[in-house]
Amino acid sequence: MRRALKILAPVLLVAVLLMIVAPRIWVKNKNARLIYKGHTQEDFLLFHGSGGRLLLLAKLPAEAPALMYDPARGVASCGEGAFLNFKVVRLEARTDSRCTWFREAKEARTGRNSLHFVSPHGAEIEVEWLPPPR
Repeated sequence: MRRALKILAPVLLVAVLLMIVAPRIWVKNKNARLIYKGHTQEDFLLFHGSGGRLLLLAKLPAEAPALMYDPARGVASCGEGAFLNFKVVRLEARTDSRCTWFREAKEARTGRNSLHFVSPHGAEIEVEWLPPPR
């Protein structure tokens, strides 16, 4: 019985941690292209989250450092500290208090591998990415 508890307890702990953390993890996509005001940008990162959410980290003039798309809520601009930085993933810290929703989901055009929306400052932003290899 004790041996079973020694094995089962850590497994249950890891399972609970994954249930809490997994929806907050964003995975980096290295095969993406960003078009801002009709010009291709090189300095940006695209991350995929759970439920079709996208996170765009870019140094765009007059824009927030992070732009987040949620198919259910729309597009939000997020300030510093909303995401924790790791090598190939980002982890949501406190997005509700650090993000401002400015577009509804129906105002953003989505394709199979693309997202197009207008920023809070009126700039056209388009993101395209390659699907993961199979």
